Amino acid sequence: MNPPKSNPVSNLHAHRWGNRATMTLIHDWVGWVQQRTPNELILVDNDANVIRVVTSDCDDGPLNLVVPDMRGLEGVNEGRYVMCVNRTLWFGKIALQLPTATAWDSTLFWQAPVSPTAMEHTARHLALLADWVLSRAPEGTLAALVPDLLTDSHLTATVVNRTDLPLASRLLLVQAAEILSYFMPALTDGDMSVVEQGATQLAGLGEGTFPAGTAFLIGMVAGLRLWAPFLDDGSGLLPEGVIHRLTRGHAHHTTFLGDALLRAADDYAWEARWHTLHAALTAAPHYSDEQRNYLRMLTTAWLDYNPNLASASLAGLLLPFLWHQHHIRAV
Repeated sequence: MNPPKSNPVSNLHAHRWGNRATMTLIHDWVGWVQQRTPNELILVDNDANVIRVVTSDCDDGPLNLVVPDMRGLEGVNEGRYVMCVNRTLWFGKIALQLPTATAWDSTLFWQAPVSPTAMEHTARHLALLADWVLSRAPEGTLAALVPDLLTDSHLTATVVNRTDLPLASRLLLVQAAEILSYFMPALTDGDMSVVEQGATQLAGLGEGTFPAGTAFLIGMVAGLRLWAPFLDDGSGLLPEGVIHRLTRGHAHHTTFLGDALLRAADDYAWEARWHTLHAALTAAPHYSDEQRNYLRMLTTAWLDYNPNLASASLAGLLLPFLWHQHHIRAV
């Protein structure tokens, strides 16, 4: 494979990359631009490997190739073939030099606390997080749906009547309410055929390169791993088996990026903000006010950056814990 012989019209430099992106681009590679937005390019190949070219204001992530900005890549449109040769990514005559720095390590296990004391600390932190997220979640997002999901047996009808919401938000919430109303009880009871049906519907729920329903499922992966009592006291199923069935087989139901991030979460690869949140949730307690304020700062910054995806992700993380408290532990 040879690069274009003519001089490049633009020679750009990527600053950072995630370990999954490195594994794909460390060898010569051919793909194409599957989707682009003002702030990202989604590159894919025939083996469903995904590279996400993003700007510096985006978090580090397993699939990310971080550039200072999108200047110089304005003419790169969907459908254009891309090739990587000798650590250079070529978009026609535009050359993007790959980073020389070591790849960012996205590995995160979300291991459940094992001692009663650690379990109590994690529960306290999850409760603090839930109080803040559910009180701050913007109306029309999936996190704003959670309080009613826990208590309202006629949730779908309730959401249908929310005429105060924009139509697009209401349609999203109606679909989410209908799915989650049977998805969570089925997950509690271990009815995996119903759970897989719900996961398939959730995976494609929402718009953009990374749908909100996919973000919810990724958050659910974190929640199932972190709060083991949800499955232990409910269905008794093993978390990893459930997670694998939640995250695989969605290539035709969500976007290329959404499917790749679901598979990455199954394989313990997470974006940087999840690493920071995990550390905060599992930290040994010291000053409760400081911990509460730190959790608030993290989640507020996430909600401010992308309210729809942050709300969906955090709702997925919190639901196993909250459902356990309301519907399993209380029995």
